[in-house]
Amino acid sequence: MRILNLWRREQGGADSGASRRRFSYANVAATLALVLALGAGGAWAAGGYLITSTSQIKPSVVKKLHGARGRAGKPGATGAIGAGFTGASGLSGATGASGTNGTNGTIGTTGLTGASGATGVTGASGTNGTNGTIGTTGATGGTGIGATGASGATGVTGASGTDGTNGTNGSTGVTGLTGATGLTGASGTNGANGTNGTTGVTGASGTTGLQGATGPTGATGPFPPTLPSGVTLRGVFLSEGTATGAAGNIGDNISFGWTLSAAPVGHFIQPGGTVPSGCSGTPTSPGAAPGNLCVFDVEDSNVATVSSEVWSPPANMGGVTEPYGAGVFTLSAAAGTYEFGGSWAVTAP
Repeated sequence: MRILNLWRREQGGADSGASRRRFSYANVAATLALVLALGAGGAWAAGGYLITSTSQIKPSVVKKLHGARGRAGKPGATGAIGAGFTGASGLSGATGASGTNGTNGTIGTTGLTGASGATGVTGASGTNGTNGTIGTTGATGGTGIGATGASGATGVTGASGTDGTNGTNGSTGVTGLTGATGLTGASGTNGANGTNGTTGVTGASGTTGLQGATGPTGATGPFPPTLPSGVTLRGVFLSEGTATGAAGNIGDNISFGWTLSAAPVGHFIQPGGTVPSGCSGTPTSPGAAPGNLCVFDVEDSNVATVSSEVWSPPANMGGVTEPYGAGVFTLSAAAGTYEFGGSWAVTAP
């Protein structure tokens, strides 16, 4: 019977006043199957069998215990609040996405003007301040002296009339109105100009300005046809070779590279010889007076120095020069290699 009571509570309440369900064949069969299925695995208590877990019931029987869902019973009375322990707080959920901004509320109506406050108590009058001291009288200004205007010219005296008889005095007339102000007189002529003042002291010189940019290179001038007078040209000569025997001709040319106005006087100076008039300097720094060609012999190897001289190839004559150059000539001393060289200077006449 305890089992039936338990079943009744599950189906809708106790015996006292609760709505009872009708028994169906399926309900009765399931209940009997439950009783039989308990077998030796259950335990009786206080004259009935006590079920403490659904694990004590065969699964097939459990399936049969679930009959068709009946109609919902009337709501039971609200039970007393349980005194169970409060469960631990659950974990905080993830932060939700920000909601969209709400629309602005409408502006509220203007509040009523507050009542005016009561007038404050009038403050006590302040005491009068002391009078300031009287300032000293200022100095009297000087009397301005205006320029006296020039006296007008005296008018011509009129002829004297005859005296008439005195009439009776008339009554005093009414004072006439003040006449209008006369016109302003014409401006006087300008005075003569004053004399000019003395010239002021000359100011100090300004600083030197920056150097101007270099101008463009001028066009190339014409090449002079002749070497200008007094200009000196310098050069060297050298002849080397092998002589087949004594008295072999040895020579070299001297080209000025410029034409002189006239052929210069030629001078040949032997090594260690005296420098003649019209020549100057040394073999390393030869010099010549205007209108002279000075040749300094420096290297003589296998050369007959007594035969050395200035030579003119065009004229084929010794001791002669040309306005544009000359030659130097000597003879070999013997067969074999020779060397004949030196320096020269020429100055335009």
